[in-house]
Amino acid sequence: MAVPVNRFVGWLWLVSGIPVGVALIVLPPSARLICFAIFVLLETGHSLSPIVLAWTHGGFRRVMLSQTRKYVVLPVAVFMIVLVIGAVTSLGWTSLVYGPGNLWSLTEWTNPFPVVVWVYWVWNIYHFGMQHFGVLSLWRGGARSRRRRFADMALCLIVTAFCMAALPKLTREEWVGFLLLGAFSVNHWVVDIGLSSRVLKRGWLFIVGVLAAGAIGFLLEIPTPNGSLLRAIPILLCARMGLGFVHFLYSRWVWKLSDARVRATIGSFYTAPS
Repeated sequence: MAVPVNRFVGWLWLVSGIPVGVALIVLPPSARLICFAIFVLLETGHSLSPIVLAWTHGGFRRVMLSQTRKYVVLPVAVFMIVLVIGAVTSLGWTSLVYGPGNLWSLTEWTNPFPVVVWVYWVWNIYHFGMQHFGVLSLWRGGARSRRRRFADMALCLIVTAFCMAALPKLTREEWVGFLLLGAFSVNHWVVDIGLSSRVLKRGWLFIVGVLAAGAIGFLLEIPTPNGSLLRAIPILLCARMGLGFVHFLYSRWVWKLSDARVRATIGSFYTAPS
């Protein structure tokens, strides 16, 4: 008998975060290096997860093929715009000046790369918060008032923004960074892949596939015992952020259970008997 959805979501959400952060704090450097190598697969694999889910789910694929402008043209256009910005920046055709912090420094209109970085950073925090809200909604189950849903959403967004944006700057402690990495990032990646695998009939094949495809992340990231270093090459960074933007779009589309077409296709697993 299948595990009830709310129980599956609850355990996946609870056990895939903080324990990983605690392990990173106590593990020796050699073991942390292995962990960070695995995290590259998880991070990139989770970015591919909703895209693969959408196109391998027969019911939702038919929905997308009936609206190609939204589900095909829009994500391709977003990815290509970001990739072009990375390409022209790498070629030196913009006013970006390389140096510590300059990739974040907003200057004139001839320097579009930092704009992409900031949009990605803000959208990513919002994306994390909304995933927490979505998982909390699945875990609670049942109908809730609009006021209760708004309160849950606001709480998830505020806590996520504080922990991801403010807390690391306030503490600057390595152990805090490890704990937050596990509690937020690893948790986010595992929940995304785990829920998507739950929807599909061949869930384990899906997991193996997206993690294997996640190996492309090593083109950008270099695992070390203290974290992953990014290759500061604008076109590679933009390719990764472009994939992230497409991931944000597809994640919203496939998990928007308020949409009747999602409930009838991908969301049908949510109505499984408990």
